[in-house]
Amino acid sequence: MQNDPPPTDFNPYASPSVDTAADRAEADAMITIHRQWRFSDWSRGYRVMVNGKKVGVIRNGQVKSFAVASGPCEVSVRLDWCGSRKVGFELSPDEDRRLECASAFTLVTNILQPYYALFRRDRFLTLRMVD
Repeated sequence: MQNDPPPTDFNPYASPSVDTAADRAEADAMITIHRQWRFSDWSRGYRVMVNGKKVGVIRNGQVKSFAVASGPCEVSVRLDWCGSRKVGFELSPDEDRRLECASAFTLVTNILQPYYALFRRDRFLTLRMVD
């Protein structure tokens, strides 16, 4: 048995669940997400999930665009075991769909975080379409 060396572009530390632009040759539409600046979770990045795959991370106050394939699309944002509800829509080729995400909590409502983290995990973050 011959030991073949790994390919030069092989990364042993890469996560198998991360979807990169190189994996999406058929990407012909865009999703742009704006994360509102909130004090709650200000230092944490939200994982952006499109059709069940992680496509990136968005930080407090950022606006990021992700190339995706046209057709049916489900988007959510995640933070540890909590996240947002899935937002589903149909993307046409060359369409740019805009979404907005944020923590569901303000300085006044931070006291509710333990309840939401345990019993309402899909509402810990908010995600909605804009325009």
